[in-house]
Amino acid sequence: MKNGSSMEKFLRRIAPQAIIVLVLSLVMVAGAVVFQYLDPVLAKQSFYEVIFFEFITISTIGYGNQYPQTPHSRIFSIFFSIVGIPLLVVTLGNFGKYLTKFYWKAYGRFYSEKTQQKLVNDIDMPGPAIALLYSFTFLFGFIFIPHSGESYSVDDWYLSFISFATVGFGDKIPEINTFGKFSMVTTYLLWGTILNIMLITYVTRWFSQLFDRKPYRGRDVEVLIGGQCITVSEITSLVAEQFHASPHQIRAMLHDIDEIMDDIKPNEEAETDQNSDIIVQ
Repeated sequence: MKNGSSMEKFLRRIAPQAIIVLVLSLVMVAGAVVFQYLDPVLAKQSFYEVIFFEFITISTIGYGNQYPQTPHSRIFSIFFSIVGIPLLVVTLGNFGKYLTKFYWKAYGRFYSEKTQQKLVNDIDMPGPAIALLYSFTFLFGFIFIPHSGESYSVDDWYLSFISFATVGFGDKIPEINTFGKFSMVTTYLLWGTILNIMLITYVTRWFSQLFDRKPYRGRDVEVLIGGQCITVSEITSLVAEQFHASPHQIRAMLHDIDEIMDDIKPNEEAETDQNSDIIVQ
C-alpha cells in the first residue's frame, strides 16, 4: 500500500513535466517539417540542423547563421516562437527546480541535516553552489565544445558566455556538422540555460529580500508539522476554529499563559534555593 502511494506521488510529480516535454518535442519535430517545406534554404539542411535552428530561436540565442529566408517561413517563425518560447522556459525552469531539490536532498544526506523545510519552501540553490556548477560547465565547454573560433583560447569562454546569456552575436558559433556534435552542443546549451534561469531566480530573490525586508514577527515563524511547513499565525487560526474563538482571543489567552509561567518561574527558583539551604544545613 505504501509503495503504491509512493508511486502515485511520483507519477503526479513527473506526469505534468513529461507532458510538457512531449508537447515541446512534438512542436519541435512538426516545426522542423514545416520550416523545411516553407523555406528552400532550410530544406537543404539536415533535419537535426533545422532542429538546432529552432532551438536557438526559442532559446533567444539567435547566432544569426541560420534564419528564415522566405515570407512564409518568417511568418511561421513568429507563431512558432510564440508557442515554443514559453514551453522551453517552463520546461527548463522545472528542470532547474528538480536540480535544486536534488541538491538539498544530497546536502541533507551528506551533512546529516534536516532539509525538509527547504524542500517544502522551494528554497533556491545557494549562490556558491550555482557558481561552482557554472565553473565546471565553462570548463567542459572549454575542452569539448567545437566552434568556429580558436580552440583552447578565450573564444571558448566567450562562446559559452554569449550563449548562456542568450546574446549570440554570431561572430563565434558552435559546430554541429555531425549528429554527435549536434547532440553534445544542444545538451550543453540546454544545461547552461537551466543554470542561467537558476541564477536569475536566485539573484532576483536576493535583491527582493535585500530591498523589501519586513520586520521580524513571531507569528510568521514557520513550524514543520507532519512534513509540512505552517506559520504560527496559521496554527493560531486553526486552534481558534476548533474552539470557536477568534484568533485574537487565542493570542490573548496564550499571552496570559505566558505571563503566568513567568510568574511561576521565580517562585520555583526561590523554592529550589530554600530546599538547597535546608539540605546544606
